[in-house]
Amino acid sequence: MKIQFAALILLAASTLSAQTISPLFGEHGRKASGSFTVTNNSLYPTVVTIQPMSFSLGENRSQQLSELTGVDLKLSEMSVRLGPQESRELFYDARCTTSDHCHFAIFANFFDGRKLDSGVTVAIHLPYSVYVCQKAKGCKDRTHNEEFHIQ
Repeated sequence: MKIQFAALILLAASTLSAQTISPLFGEHGRKASGSFTVTNNSLYPTVVTIQPMSFSLGENRSQQLSELTGVDLKLSEMSVRLGPQESRELFYDARCTTSDHCHFAIFANFFDGRKLDSGVTVAIHLPYSVYVCQKAKGCKDRTHNEEFHIQ
């Protein structure tokens, strides 16, 4: 059992260092059009699925995730297949539907198809956060200050 757990940790560690998303967040004014890049640095092909989620900031700066609400979002792709050491730029257009500002996360879920002997499939979920405000500059900081009631 300890050997299987150690194998899981090693596999996850090697996979974690091999998958990236950049940049980590985007700040936008009223019109939110942008892009982010998903990269597979490993020697194996991988499938990346895209999953938009709403998030709220809770106590101790924790994040609670939920189904995407309050945002009209268009994505260029919902899934991509990346070859070894390949990158792909994905595009989005977003509009807040319930107020003049909103924030949400776009998760890139990496699956390389490998399974452990126990049948467990390892997946890596990396977020790209989007902040939409009246003015783009400082949008992320203003959102965090409002959520945490910082004056």
